[in-house]
Amino acid sequence: MTHIILKINIDGAIHSTSLEKEITFGRKRSKGKSKAQYLIEDPDISTLHLKITFDMALGKIFFKDLKSTNGTFLNGQQYKEDLFHINDVLKIGSCTISIDKNSLSRELKASIGKRISYKHENEITLK
Repeated sequence: MTHIILKINIDGAIHSTSLEKEITFGRKRSKGKSKAQYLIEDPDISTLHLKITFDMALGKIFFKDLKSTNGTFLNGQQYKEDLFHINDVLKIGSCTISIDKNSLSRELKASIGKRISYKHENEITLK
């Protein structure tokens, strides 16, 4: 079985959880049952905020904002959904989520890959 660990930073405390196929993140509710699998006490996180999915056939990890109030940020930019790469950082409320690259096999590291930053077409780099 493929083993992917997500690192979650909540107020400086590092937690981890396993991603097998899909995991949802959301805020703990004071009353009633929460719908999210991973619960975080943060008023800036929606009750059902974020879904991260591992597509084993493609060897890719995707994330999707679940119509949250305050949004999901990927590397500082707000996104609704996108691929989630090894060097990426997702932010919901004050919590950050990243992939523990040490938990990945060599093949999975190559498949998931790192996000490549592209320069603007008019930008010239001089050496």
